[in-house]
Order: sequence, then C-alpha cells, then structure tokens
Amino acid sequence: MFLKLKQFEFIKGLHSKKAQVCVVGGNVRDQLLGRAGKDLDLLVRLIPYDELCETLKNYGMVNVVGKSFGVIKFRPRQDPTEEIDISLPRIEKSTGSGHKDFLVDFNPQIPVEQDLARRDFTINAMAYDLATGQIIDPFGGQEDLKKKQIRQVFIEAFIEDPLRMLRAVQFAARFNFVIEAQTFNFIKEHAALIQTVSKERIILEIKKLFSAEKPSLGFDLMRDSGLLPFIFPFIHKMIGIIQPQKRNEDVYTHTMKVLDASRVASEMEKPGDLDIMFSALLHDAGKPKTYRLDPQT
Repeated sequence: MFLKLKQFEFIKGLHSKKAQVCVVGGNVRDQLLGRAGKDLDLLVRLIPYDELCETLKNYGMVNVVGKSFGVIKFRPRQDPTEEIDISLPRIEKSTGSGHKDFLVDFNPQIPVEQDLARRDFTINAMAYDLATGQIIDPFGGQEDLKKKQIRQVFIEAFIEDPLRMLRAVQFAARFNFVIEAQTFNFIKEHAALIQTVSKERIILEIKKLFSAEKPSLGFDLMRDSGLLPFIFPFIHKMIGIIQPQKRNEDVYTHTMKVLDASRVASEMEKPGDLDIMFSALLHDAGKPKTYRLDPQT
C-alpha cells in the first residue's frame, strides 16, 4: 500500500527524525476497497510542530493554514502537483452545539488511536503506518468494510455535529453499504437536529450523494430515517401522490427513477455537471401542491 508515497524524500526525512508517519482517513478506506483515493492526509507523531514545519521546508513548499489545529498543507518538491494535508494528532472537546464549538488540543505525543477516536465512522477511523506497514484499526473499520456497513465511532458524536447523519446516508449510497442498526436508529430518533446545520454544509453532502451510481438510494435512506422532510420537504410531500398515468406509482418513486436516469445521462453528456441532476430532482416539485382528485376518474 502507498508505494509511491513511501518513496518521497520527506517521508524518509521524517522517519530519520524518529517521527511516526501514518496515512489516515478516506485514503486508507479507499485503498482497502480498491478504489482510487483523492485527498491525502498524513498524521505525524513524535515531532514538535515547529520542527515538523522546518523539516518539511527542506523537501517542498509548506503552507501553515491551521496552526491552531496543528495542520499544514504541503507540496513535495518531487511532485508539486500533490497537495498533502499533514497534521499532528489532536483531541477535541465539544463546547457547544455547533460543528465549530470545540476546544482543540494537538500534541505530538497523543496516540494514533486517540486521534482516530474523534473521526466520524469506523471505516474512516483507520491509519496506515508508513514505516511498519501496519493498519491501526481500533474501532473495527476493516470488519465493517467486509460487512459493507456504516457505523458511527461514538454514537453521541451525531449530537455534536448532526451533519454526520447525512454523511452516513451519502456514504451508504455511494458505496452501496447499509447503515448499521444502532447508528440508523439513532439517526431516526434525532433526525430533527439536521435543521441546526447550515444549508452550505448540507448541499456539499448532497453533491457527494449525487456521485452515487444510484442517488435514489440516499433519498430512500433519508425518507426511512426521517431526514427527508427536514432537508427536502418538497420531495417528502411527493410520497403518496399517485399518478394513474404512471402505472399508479407515486410522484416520489417517479422522481427517483428520473434522478437515477439523470445520473447516467450526466455522465454520458457532461461528467460532473450537477445541473442535470438538480433539474431531475425538481422537475415535478409542483405536483404535490397542485394535486387534485378527479371524481370522474
């Protein structure tokens, strides 16, 4: 795993400083799934933050973007097109209801396992040690990948950041996984909390959902979990509005079929163009409000 990354001189330089360097987050998950990874995140331990920055400057461009969080954006000289997020391990303590209401403590001595504990789902809470080749998996993420299920690391984290409920949905839809029963039941009980999340954050997750082979799977999960009326009330109102000319399927079912078809069409005509898919989602939005029963039929 990560053979190219191991060849970078900055990795060797950090190892020479006795630092522990781990790949974390979605890239570990994607490697285990045989999928192409996107953003590369590294967790570096056992080296002070200032020394980490100075060491990296010997091997490329350092951009200190989140000093209060111990985060660095780094472009290695060997491949300047590669931007890597590098951070020290940290722990977070919630101080309020918002996703930014946290006290952050980053410290090079914090164990990898403790850093992983703050992440959302078990499949995202794994690390790969670039020196030993060991996968650090304290919460059973590999087993959940085998079971094809989305499971929260700590269920109470949905309260701290309710967006994670929608993230569970989009991950399940994109990977064609199920949401583990306890996690799903917690979402059903607390679905109304999604109203506290900004529309900007919600739309980012919906855009990710639209990359699923069948986006309708995500909308069905929103429907079954109780999230749908809080996120897309006009879609929720389509449920049960029968269209006799559509073989008695309701407007919701028809809209989901059109949405899935638009996903195929957008890939064929304009890959990555979400306008087609949003148009499909909205094309029957007025029907629930204008629906009337004709006594003659």
